[in-house]
Amino acid sequence: MKFKFTQNISCKDSGDCTDNLFAKLKGLLETSEQNQFHISISHKPNNHDIWVYLYSKNGEHEAETNGKDIKTKAAHIKKFTGKIPTLDKLKQVLL
Repeated sequence: MKFKFTQNISCKDSGDCTDNLFAKLKGLLETSEQNQFHISISHKPNNHDIWVYLYSKNGEHEAETNGKDIKTKAAHIKKFTGKIPTLDKLKQVLL
């Protein structure tokens, strides 16, 4: 499952920003099982594009490239089994 949205965030260091948003996402999802989800961020000043993926199937990695959804086989990927947040909740937590 893919969530894609834009947040009014400005950062000085993309690494620190990614670490901060990733920690907030782990807290919201109540898991540190990184093989069940991932976050991607385009760090544009005051206009961060954020993609959150909660994997839908075992063994299938989900991503987006050039606006197209891409699914590839990856043995380490596990289906996300937690409670799926709403888009509004993701936006609220990932500020």
